[in-house]
Amino acid sequence: DAAGFSYRSDAELWPPGDAGGQARPMVPAERKELRRATQEVRASYLECQEDISDLKAKASAYRSACTGKSELQEAMTALEAEAERLRIEWRKVVARVTSAWKDQTPLRSPVVSGVRPQVVRGKRWYVACLDGLDGNKRALGPLRPSAKEAVEDLKLLRSRRQPQPQPTELQEPTAAEGGVE
Repeated sequence: DAAGFSYRSDAELWPPGDAGGQARPMVPAERKELRRATQEVRASYLECQEDISDLKAKASAYRSACTGKSELQEAMTALEAEAERLRIEWRKVVARVTSAWKDQTPLRSPVVSGVRPQVVRGKRWYVACLDGLDGNKRALGPLRPSAKEAVEDLKLLRSRRQPQPQPTELQEPTAAEGGVE
């Protein structure tokens, strides 16, 4: 079972002003299906919105009320109604497509410190990751299908970690170590 992800570009797949915000993590096949299904209605809606903004700009150029300005406002009202109809149609298409998907919200397991999720060939795996004391060296465990197994690897890595020798008494550095003789 592949885990879904949510990308910033997914926002364009969902109708604007949708109550639920709807943008949800999707697997690539779902994203492709939704993009194909909404492509036509989305393009019409965006074209309508562009026309509305053009009419608003032209109408604002008129300083006083006249027949030209009122005609532009009537056309703008008609386009706003058309845009609303297209948005509702877009919502229906999205609802139809997403209702066929199995209701899965990818489980984001609580990330244990030292266990990191990885995606390999579209599937979620977990790896134990132990940072070195100096922050530069990292010990990685094998990829595991569950976080629980990666936690066990992490425990094993921690148990095999060799502690750095701690100086028992302060010593002056020798000349070879950069000290002064």
